[in-house]
Amino acid sequence: MNNLIGPLIGLVGGLLAALIVARHQATNTKLLIASELEKISKQNNLERQTAFRSRKEQWLLDVAPELLAACDPQLHADFDYGEVTSLIHRVQIILDPNNPLEAAINESAGRIGLAVQDAITERRSTTKLLSAQDKFTTAVRAYLHDS
Repeated sequence: MNNLIGPLIGLVGGLLAALIVARHQATNTKLLIASELEKISKQNNLERQTAFRSRKEQWLLDVAPELLAACDPQLHADFDYGEVTSLIHRVQIILDPNNPLEAAINESAGRIGLAVQDAITERRSTTKLLSAQDKFTTAVRAYLHDS
């Protein structure tokens, strides 16, 4: 029996060491996998945000010139209020009111609508309309150049 105790202690010690190493390895693997998943998730979110920002910029580049042309007092003696309103809504629908740059675009687009409405109701003020256009253009420029 004494001959078996020594090897048995060695065997139990080896098994315990193997279990401890396996547990440690499993824990490290879980942490590594969790870290990699988090990194991939952050990268995907960043790519999604970048793609969304790019789509917004393209949308603004498409719609902003149309809006400015639709309400230019030098191009139109009479304004198509439906078209101007539609373009304003197309701009405003994609904007985040919690983002200061986008809120400025939203506000300036609304001012264009009010200025066009004044022009339609015979309180035509070219200065007011051009000022509203300038604020809109400045806000869109600030957004597009903020990267």
